[in-house]
Amino acid sequence: MPSVEEVTLRELTHEITDFASNASTIFGTPLWVEIGLRNKTMGSAFRIKAVLAKEGQEPCGFLLGCEFGIPGIKAFFSPLPRTMSQYGGLSVLPKFLHDKQRITESLLSAAYKNYDFGFVITPPGYHFTPRQAPRTWTIIPRKSLAIDLLEEKDKIWSNVHGQARKGIKRALKNGIKVEFVNSLDPLPAFFKMLMEVATRTDWSLSLGETFLRDALRGFKSNSVIARALSEDEFVAGAILFYDSRTLYCHSLASSAKGRKLQAADLLQWSIINWGKERGFSSYDLLGGNIPRIAHFKRSFGASDTDYDTIAFSRHPLLARFAKRALDAML
Repeated sequence: MPSVEEVTLRELTHEITDFASNASTIFGTPLWVEIGLRNKTMGSAFRIKAVLAKEGQEPCGFLLGCEFGIPGIKAFFSPLPRTMSQYGGLSVLPKFLHDKQRITESLLSAAYKNYDFGFVITPPGYHFTPRQAPRTWTIIPRKSLAIDLLEEKDKIWSNVHGQARKGIKRALKNGIKVEFVNSLDPLPAFFKMLMEVATRTDWSLSLGETFLRDALRGFKSNSVIARALSEDEFVAGAILFYDSRTLYCHSLASSAKGRKLQAADLLQWSIINWGKERGFSSYDLLGGNIPRIAHFKRSFGASDTDYDTIAFSRHPLLARFAKRALDAML
C-alpha cells in the first residue's frame, strides 16, 4: 500500500495541486478551502488538513479537508460544509489512476485511523467500492447530473425534453437575452434572486454573498456569471466555474418575473451552447438528489453521474452522528 502522511498546505506544492486538478474538481483545491475558512462558512474552529499518499518518494494522491475538534472527539470533513461545493478534496494523480482503488483506500484508512468520525465525498464518476470496509463505514451512493458536450449539437437538442424546448422558445419570444460576464458587478442582484428562491422554496441558504464574491475573485480565470435579461432587467442568472474539461453550475436563480418569462430555460440552453463552443467535454449541473430540482435538470437531457458519500467512525453511535452531521451541513 502507498505510504500516507499528514502535511500542511504549504507542503502540498503547487506542482502536486496542478497535477491533481486534472483528476478532481476545483472544489477540492487548497484555494477553495482557504476561501471557505476565510468566510467562516464552517465556523472558526475548523483547521485545514491535507493527507498525502506517496508511492516511494513520488506523490500519488491526496485528501483535502477540515479538522474539527471538540473535547474528546476529532472529526474530519471533506468537502467543506456550507459552500455548496458538492464534491470533496479526494484526488488521485492522473499517472496513478490505474491504482485509484488502492490509493483511495490508503487515504480513507488514514482518515479513519486518525479521526473519531467524519465524511468524505468523492469527485464525479469516482464510484468507490472498498474491498474491506470497517462495519462503521457507511457508503451512500449519490447522483449528480451532467450533460455530455462532446455530442453533436443536434443530438444535444434532441435530448432536451418537450416542455423545456417550449420554455426556451417562449423565452426567446418574450425577448429574453443571455450574456456571460466575467465581472463581479452582477453578483448583488444575483444574490438577491438566490435569497428569493430560498424563501420561496423554504430552502436554507447557508452561504453568503461575501463567499461567492471571494470565490469568483479567487477563480477569476475559471468562472463567469451568466445572466438572462428582459429589457436590461436581470431576471435569471447562474454562477459557473470550470476547469480544463468540465463546466460546473454552482448556483442558479430566477426572479418572479423571470419565472413567468421562462428565462431559466433559455439560460440553461445558452449555458450548454456556451460550454460546447468553448470545448468543454461536460456540463455538470451538480446535485441530483432532490427530485423537483433533478426533474428540471433532466429536462435538458442531463444524465446521472455517480459519486459516493463515505461516512466513517470508530463507533456505531458516532457513525449515526456522522450521517446526521453530513445531512445538516451539506
